[in-house]
Amino acid sequence: MIIFDPRLPLTSHKGQKDFSETVLAEVPLEVFIEIFSYLDPVDLLRLARTTRQFTKFLLSPSVDSIRLWRTARARIFGPVDLLGMSEPRYADLVFERHCNYCASDTDSEIVWRAFKRACRSCMLKLHVDFSALLTNNETVVLGQLVQNRSQLPFMESRWVPFKTDVRGFYGYFLPDMEKYAREYASLGGSTQAIRRWARKTTRDYSQHMRRVRMTRGWFFDHEEAHRASQRRRMIEERVLQVYERLSLLGWRTELDLMPINTIEGHSLVDRPEELTDEAWTTMEPVLVGILQRHRDERLVFDRFNAVRLLLTDVLKRYLIAKSATFAPDWVTLASIDDFKKIVSRPLSVRMTRNVFTSVISRLPEIISRWKSQQHASYLGMLRKEMQRQVGDSDLYLATSTFRCKACGQPVMYPKVLIHECNEILNRRSQCPSRAQDFPWINPSSWIFFDSEASESARSMVTVCGLDPAVATYTQMNLLHPLLECLDTHKDELRPIMWWQQMLVHASHHVEAAQRFRLVDCDDTEYTEKLESLSQFDWQEFYREGEKNCFRCLMCYEVCESPMLRGHMERIHPGCTVAEMALRSVHIADASFPVLYIALPRTVPSRRRNISAPRRIRDSP
Repeated sequence: MIIFDPRLPLTSHKGQKDFSETVLAEVPLEVFIEIFSYLDPVDLLRLARTTRQFTKFLLSPSVDSIRLWRTARARIFGPVDLLGMSEPRYADLVFERHCNYCASDTDSEIVWRAFKRACRSCMLKLHVDFSALLTNNETVVLGQLVQNRSQLPFMESRWVPFKTDVRGFYGYFLPDMEKYAREYASLGGSTQAIRRWARKTTRDYSQHMRRVRMTRGWFFDHEEAHRASQRRRMIEERVLQVYERLSLLGWRTELDLMPINTIEGHSLVDRPEELTDEAWTTMEPVLVGILQRHRDERLVFDRFNAVRLLLTDVLKRYLIAKSATFAPDWVTLASIDDFKKIVSRPLSVRMTRNVFTSVISRLPEIISRWKSQQHASYLGMLRKEMQRQVGDSDLYLATSTFRCKACGQPVMYPKVLIHECNEILNRRSQCPSRAQDFPWINPSSWIFFDSEASESARSMVTVCGLDPAVATYTQMNLLHPLLECLDTHKDELRPIMWWQQMLVHASHHVEAAQRFRLVDCDDTEYTEKLESLSQFDWQEFYREGEKNCFRCLMCYEVCESPMLRGHMERIHPGCTVAEMALRSVHIADASFPVLYIALPRTVPSRRRNISAPRRIRDSP
């Protein structure tokens, strides 16, 4: 064991007194004891190598010294058994990594037969194989004992690491073998003496190995923790060097903005190896590519958010100032050529309100042109499906039914211009990953003319006594008819619902032909007396769902269903229920709900939950 190395003498310069003889000697011992009581064993070991006074005190068997070592050892978790060693030697074995035989600082392994550490060179000198054991003049007498090693466990060979040509070899600990050889030779060949010696040596060896087994697991865990600590330290040093080199290349700002694990967790960086120039040659293009992609994505995200906030505010001000019923959303506005030219500028250009000043002043003109273009587009879609001459008024007919591919919800003109279900809203609200993806999704691609729903609407309009060629969607809403579907009789159940819900219900029919009947509310024999429902009440039905949302067309805010009324009362006081219905757009995933109505005799109470299905049965 080497705790104080005499080859490194602590001598003072000629003509000068040692520091310990001047300053340290004036400090009372009690002060040092108080300070040392807060140190760990490894700190005490290294302190003992600083001056002769500290060496003399800390390595002495005095009560104060032993108390200091025990207090320091109590701070760590380890085996209580000191393995027959003193406190300093035990701490040296556990915490230091130098060789106890030659004092080298290279990696060492514990020699469990001696409870010491040995480097590679010393380990090979301390262990010999069987052939070397027999050729050694001092251990040749053990040849017969080695042959009977099955009965003499202390003669067993052990695995020795640090072999030059292979991983290791099975060898014998030479100091023990020499000791056994001397003891064996001193017995003079007496059979009884040899037996007594073998029993005693076996008993001592078994006791020693029992202590080894008790402490070996903890030592291995401690060694593994030490190696893990060394690995982390090497990785941290490598990461710092990588950051320094990237900073010299001008990437300091990007490194501060990106997630820490992006660079530190990369397989080329997260290695317990020294960063060499050769390794950096391989790493540099990879890491620079990651930083470039992150910078591009960050600039796209910044551009996306800046455009979203600016154009949303512009539309909100326009809707309030002009008292407009509706306008394109901000994504559509960004896709219009006037705005697209600005949005498509290089990402290095910062988006501010001043950048859009020239087009904001022409916003009414731009929106008017957009409405005309959309009007012509849907009119062309209608003309293509009808295969006849159609005019502007045909877009407002109750039979001109469009449908959203995303949510399957039927949409009428002109609300089809600003239809946004959750599917479309999610897609249009996602930031593109590349600058080439500007502008975003085109809303018109999600809307198509639904000929089947148009035929169903034609049948309903006819049943209501109106002319399908002139009856508009607004007229049908004002009529607000209650209809019965005659094509889905199941178990004497007849679905009866308002015409908006019946339009959705009819789209699920497999049969081509559909028959409907206008339910007379005065027919009390088959229907219950219904309270009058306002135009907005059917939208109230949507408020049962958590994912249902409405967009306010006066300020362009999106509100969850339960918060829409409060939004209107707080932001737009004086807005009536009818105005609220006209100035909000439903953007839910689900299609229109199917509202069933039951006869009084099938309803136990007049209190009805509007979200519960209502059914009407045939009369007995």
